[in-house]
Amino acid sequence: MKTKLALAMLLLSSGVATAQNYTPQPYRSYTPPTGYSQPQQSTEQVQGYTGANGTYVQPYERSAPDNSRQNNWSSKPNVNPYTGKEGTKDPYATSYGH
Repeated sequence: MKTKLALAMLLLSSGVATAQNYTPQPYRSYTPPTGYSQPQQSTEQVQGYTGANGTYVQPYERSAPDNSRQNNWSSKPNVNPYTGKEGTKDPYATSYGH
């Protein structure tokens, strides 16, 4: 018992980090390696048009087509960055919103 107590006292006095003397390190941001570019969400501008029923649709931005349902703004759980509207379509459904 005395040996364990002596060992504990030795560890505490030797500067081993404890809850009392622990200082958290400041946050360091991640810097990607040189030549690396972050993947960008590809968008395209849609011009305004008049629909078949005579309703005018304002110009808007949409995610560019790329044969993926997972990264469309209308897919769950994605959010349209321009409108803040959450996607409602299941990207894994057999019929995609039709």
